[in-house]
Amino acid sequence: MIKKAECWLFPTIINVYNLLDSVNLDEINNNIEETELVNTYHKLFNGKGLRSNSSRFLDSNLGLKTAIQECVDSYNDQLGLYPCEVTYSWCNIYRDGSTIKPHRHELSLISGVFYSKADDNSGELIFDNPCQPFKVNEISTRLTEYNRQAFSFKVSLGDLILFPSWMMHYTENNFSNQRYVVSFDTGLKK
Repeated sequence: MIKKAECWLFPTIINVYNLLDSVNLDEINNNIEETELVNTYHKLFNGKGLRSNSSRFLDSNLGLKTAIQECVDSYNDQLGLYPCEVTYSWCNIYRDGSTIKPHRHELSLISGVFYSKADDNSGELIFDNPCQPFKVNEISTRLTEYNRQAFSFKVSLGDLILFPSWMMHYTENNFSNQRYVVSFDTGLKK
């Protein structure tokens, strides 16, 4: 009999939490609407949305910041990393047809995105397989969990998605009227 043992080498963990029962979405969305927003004519955006001018959005949304930090602490512990804390945060309003181009968050350890307003037509959040550039000779005959080039998350209202900041990610086309997102980066706790 042939024996088999699977060894998962160098896995990457992305955690999805839902904070619907932990935060006040109406308050968060009102704060987003009252925040000074600018057109997102930025190299990552296609110009169909708004972004906060400030990089300290969560400092005026302490209930959400506390809930996010609890999840970051848990994620940190799961990964065995030195503790980190939310440092930069901003909010975005995405209109119908908006996308975000592939990017990663440099100078951060863990990044995250919280969906305070999202519906079934919100574009999915996509992560590229970081091993893909090294698989130049692989030819797949069918899609499996081992050869996928990317993974998509169908986002829902109240979702918080945490991921290593070095992961390349982007969004599909957003077909909802408006989607509200709070994004953030972390740094080592002092």
